[in-house]
Amino acid sequence: MKIKVKLYGTLRDRGPKGLAIGEHFPLEIDQGDTVNDILKQLKIELEEAKVVIINSNIVQDYSFQLNESDLFVCFPPVGGG
Repeated sequence: MKIKVKLYGTLRDRGPKGLAIGEHFPLEIDQGDTVNDILKQLKIELEEAKVVIINSNIVQDYSFQLNESDLFVCFPPVGGG
């Protein structure tokens, strides 16, 4: 099944090359895949995934299972000073 993925900040380099800021891309996943599975597939470490949003809802339980056509959004920790 397919989901849509948006990656922000330093995580954008884990998506396809040439992707515009805020643009989503399709990702093929298996039935029953969780947020953890998606992060592994995208090669994103848990520490790098500061905020994960599925269909406009912040997800804190990374064992949450995704469904066909879900929108997976991931933000890295924000730094600066």
